[in-house]
Amino acid sequence: MPEMDGIECRRQIKDQTGGRCRDTAIVILTANADEENRALYARENFDGYLAKPVSGDALENELYNHLPKEIVHITGNRSEIAQESVSWMNGAKKRKSIVITTESVADLSPEIIAKYQIPILPHMVRTEEGLFKDGQEIETQGILKYMENPDHQVLPMGPSVREVEEFFSKQLTYANNVIHISISSKIEHSGYQPAGHAAGHA
Repeated sequence: MPEMDGIECRRQIKDQTGGRCRDTAIVILTANADEENRALYARENFDGYLAKPVSGDALENELYNHLPKEIVHITGNRSEIAQESVSWMNGAKKRKSIVITTESVADLSPEIIAKYQIPILPHMVRTEEGLFKDGQEIETQGILKYMENPDHQVLPMGPSVREVEEFFSKQLTYANNVIHISISSKIEHSGYQPAGHAAGHA
Protein backbone atom coordinates (compact mmCIF):
# COMPACT_ATOMS: atom_id res chain seq x y z
CA MET A 1 0.00 0.00 0.00
CA PRO A 2 1.47 3.36 -0.94
CA GLU A 3 0.23 5.39 2.06
CA MET A 4 0.62 2.96 4.98
CA ASP A 5 2.17 -0.38 5.84
CA GLY A 6 0.41 -3.40 7.30
CA ILE A 7 1.11 -2.39 10.89
CA GLU A 8 -0.44 1.05 10.44
CA CYS A 9 -3.34 -0.50 8.52
CA ARG A 10 -4.07 -2.84 11.45
CA ARG A 11 -3.94 0.05 13.92
CA GLN A 12 -6.37 2.08 11.78
CA ILE A 13 -8.81 -0.84 11.59
CA LYS A 14 -8.68 -1.56 15.33
CA ASP A 15 -8.93 2.12 16.33
CA GLN A 16 -11.70 3.08 13.91
CA THR A 17 -14.60 4.57 15.83
CA GLY A 18 -17.73 2.61 15.05
CA GLY A 19 -15.83 0.30 12.72
CA ARG A 20 -17.44 -3.07 12.07
CA CYS A 21 -14.15 -4.95 11.76
CA ARG A 22 -12.47 -3.97 15.02
CA ASP A 23 -12.84 -7.52 16.40
CA THR A 24 -11.89 -9.25 13.16
CA ALA A 25 -8.74 -11.40 13.21
CA ILE A 26 -5.94 -9.89 11.12
CA VAL A 27 -3.18 -12.06 9.63
CA ILE A 28 0.04 -10.50 8.33
CA LEU A 29 1.20 -11.71 4.90
CA THR A 30 4.78 -10.59 4.45
CA ALA A 31 8.13 -11.30 2.86
CA ASN A 32 9.83 -10.30 6.12
CA ALA A 33 10.33 -13.79 7.52
CA ASP A 34 13.23 -13.20 9.93
CA GLU A 35 12.84 -13.58 13.70
CA GLU A 36 13.13 -9.85 14.38
CA ASN A 37 10.14 -9.08 12.18
CA ARG A 38 8.17 -12.02 13.57
CA ALA A 39 8.69 -10.57 17.06
CA LEU A 40 7.64 -7.14 15.77
CA TYR A 41 4.37 -8.51 14.36
CA ALA A 42 3.75 -10.34 17.64
CA ARG A 43 4.18 -7.10 19.58
CA GLU A 44 1.73 -5.45 17.20
CA ASN A 45 -0.83 -8.14 18.13
CA PHE A 46 -1.43 -9.62 14.69
CA ASP A 47 -3.53 -12.76 15.03
CA GLY A 48 -1.50 -14.76 12.56
CA TYR A 49 1.56 -14.74 10.32
CA LEU A 50 2.15 -16.01 6.79
CA ALA A 51 5.45 -15.67 4.95
CA LYS A 52 5.62 -15.15 1.17
CA PRO A 53 5.50 -17.16 -0.97
CA VAL A 54 2.60 -18.78 0.86
CA SER A 55 1.51 -22.33 0.09
CA GLY A 56 -2.09 -23.40 -0.28
CA ASP A 57 -1.82 -25.65 2.80
CA ALA A 58 -0.42 -22.83 4.96
CA LEU A 59 -3.19 -20.46 3.86
CA GLU A 60 -5.84 -23.11 4.46
CA ASN A 61 -4.49 -23.90 7.92
CA GLU A 62 -4.41 -20.21 8.86
CA LEU A 63 -7.99 -19.71 7.70
CA TYR A 64 -9.07 -22.71 9.75
CA ASN A 65 -7.50 -21.17 12.85
CA HIS A 66 -9.56 -18.00 12.58
CA LEU A 67 -12.84 -18.82 10.84
CA PRO A 68 -15.80 -19.77 13.08
CA LYS A 69 -15.71 -23.55 13.34
CA GLU A 70 -19.46 -23.82 12.67
CA ILE A 71 -19.00 -22.55 9.10
CA VAL A 72 -15.97 -24.72 8.28
CA HIS A 73 -16.54 -28.02 6.48
CA ILE A 74 -13.47 -30.24 6.24
CA THR A 75 -13.31 -32.74 3.39
CA GLY A 76 -10.86 -35.54 2.84
CA ASN A 77 -8.21 -36.73 5.27
CA ARG A 78 -7.34 -33.45 6.96
CA SER A 79 -6.97 -34.56 10.57
CA GLU A 80 -3.98 -32.26 11.02
CA ILE A 81 -6.28 -29.30 10.40
CA ALA A 82 -9.08 -30.74 12.50
CA GLN A 83 -6.66 -30.76 15.44
CA GLU A 84 -5.99 -27.04 14.77
CA SER A 85 -2.64 -26.14 13.32
CA VAL A 86 -0.04 -24.66 15.61
CA SER A 87 0.32 -20.99 16.42
CA TRP A 88 2.61 -18.94 14.19
CA MET A 89 4.69 -17.71 17.14
CA ASN A 90 4.76 -20.79 19.36
CA GLY A 91 5.65 -24.06 17.73
CA ALA A 92 3.63 -26.27 20.07
CA LYS A 93 0.70 -24.29 21.50
CA LYS A 94 -2.01 -21.97 20.25
CA ARG A 95 -1.57 -18.48 21.69
CA LYS A 96 -3.84 -17.39 24.50
CA SER A 97 -5.94 -14.26 24.23
CA ILE A 98 -4.49 -12.66 27.38
CA VAL A 99 -1.56 -13.24 29.70
CA ILE A 100 -1.37 -11.55 33.11
CA THR A 101 2.10 -10.46 34.24
CA THR A 102 3.48 -8.71 37.31
CA GLU A 103 6.65 -7.50 39.01
CA SER A 104 8.58 -9.25 41.74
CA VAL A 105 7.84 -6.41 44.16
CA ALA A 106 4.06 -6.47 43.64
CA ASP A 107 3.70 -9.15 46.33
CA LEU A 108 0.98 -11.22 44.72
CA SER A 109 0.41 -14.38 46.72
CA PRO A 110 2.15 -17.57 45.54
CA GLU A 111 -1.31 -19.16 45.27
CA ILE A 112 -2.54 -16.48 42.83
CA ILE A 113 0.68 -16.64 40.80
CA ALA A 114 0.45 -20.41 40.53
CA LYS A 115 -3.29 -20.47 39.81
CA TYR A 116 -3.07 -18.01 36.92
CA GLN A 117 0.48 -18.93 35.83
CA ILE A 118 1.61 -15.29 36.09
CA PRO A 119 5.08 -14.51 34.65
CA ILE A 120 7.11 -12.24 36.92
CA LEU A 121 9.40 -9.41 35.84
CA PRO A 122 12.18 -9.21 38.46
CA HIS A 123 13.38 -5.95 39.94
CA MET A 124 17.05 -5.71 40.87
CA VAL A 125 18.65 -5.24 44.29
CA ARG A 126 22.14 -3.77 44.60
CA THR A 127 24.19 -4.49 47.71
CA GLU A 128 27.88 -4.25 48.51
CA GLU A 129 28.15 -7.86 47.37
CA GLY A 130 26.74 -7.21 43.93
CA LEU A 131 23.55 -6.96 41.85
CA PHE A 132 20.81 -9.56 42.38
CA LYS A 133 17.44 -10.38 40.83
CA ASP A 134 14.68 -9.91 43.38
CA GLY A 135 12.80 -13.12 44.06
CA GLN A 136 15.29 -15.22 42.08
CA GLU A 137 18.78 -14.54 43.37
CA ILE A 138 17.75 -12.85 46.63
CA GLU A 139 14.62 -13.10 48.79
CA THR A 140 12.85 -10.58 51.04
CA GLN A 141 13.88 -12.34 54.24
CA GLY A 142 17.49 -12.38 53.09
CA ILE A 143 17.37 -8.64 52.37
CA LEU A 144 15.88 -7.89 55.79
CA LYS A 145 18.52 -10.03 57.48
CA TYR A 146 21.24 -8.26 55.50
CA MET A 147 19.87 -4.84 56.50
CA GLU A 148 20.10 -5.65 60.20
CA ASN A 149 23.68 -4.46 59.90
CA PRO A 150 23.46 -0.63 59.83
CA ASP A 151 26.56 -0.48 57.63
CA HIS A 152 24.85 -2.45 54.87
CA GLN A 153 23.11 -0.47 52.17
CA VAL A 154 20.48 -1.85 49.82
CA LEU A 155 19.45 -0.06 46.63
CA PRO A 156 16.29 -1.32 44.88
CA MET A 157 16.30 -0.86 41.10
CA GLY A 158 13.30 -1.04 38.79
CA PRO A 159 13.64 -2.58 35.31
CA SER A 160 14.69 -0.47 32.35
CA VAL A 161 12.37 0.21 29.42
CA ARG A 162 14.42 -2.18 27.30
CA GLU A 163 14.12 -4.94 29.89
CA VAL A 164 10.35 -4.47 30.05
CA GLU A 165 10.09 -4.43 26.25
CA GLU A 166 11.99 -7.72 26.06
CA PHE A 167 9.80 -9.18 28.82
CA PHE A 168 6.57 -8.10 27.08
CA SER A 169 7.88 -9.30 23.72
CA LYS A 170 8.48 -12.76 25.16
CA GLN A 171 4.98 -12.89 26.64
CA LEU A 172 3.47 -11.87 23.30
CA THR A 173 4.85 -15.06 21.77
CA TYR A 174 2.36 -16.91 24.01
CA ALA A 175 -0.60 -14.50 24.05
CA ASN A 176 -2.15 -11.73 21.96
CA ASN A 177 -2.45 -9.26 24.84
CA VAL A 178 -0.69 -8.50 28.13
CA ILE A 179 -2.28 -7.24 31.34
CA HIS A 180 0.57 -6.07 33.57
CA ILE A 181 0.24 -5.50 37.33
CA SER A 182 2.73 -2.95 38.63
CA ILE A 183 3.28 -1.16 41.93
CA SER A 184 2.23 2.49 42.25
CA SER A 185 4.01 5.09 40.17
CA LYS A 186 4.32 7.15 43.37
CA ILE A 187 6.71 4.64 44.89
CA GLU A 188 10.41 5.26 44.30
CA HIS A 189 12.01 2.87 41.78
CA SER A 190 8.57 1.72 40.63
CA GLY A 191 8.40 -0.28 37.44
CA TYR A 192 5.26 1.58 36.40
CA GLN A 193 6.98 4.21 34.25
CA PRO A 194 9.19 1.84 32.21
CA ALA A 195 6.21 -0.49 31.76
CA GLY A 196 4.14 2.42 30.46
CA HIS A 197 6.87 3.43 28.02
CA ALA A 198 7.34 -0.17 26.88
CA ALA A 199 3.60 -0.60 26.33
CA GLY A 200 3.58 2.58 24.24
CA HIS A 201 6.35 1.22 22.04
CA ALA A 202 4.71 -2.20 21.64
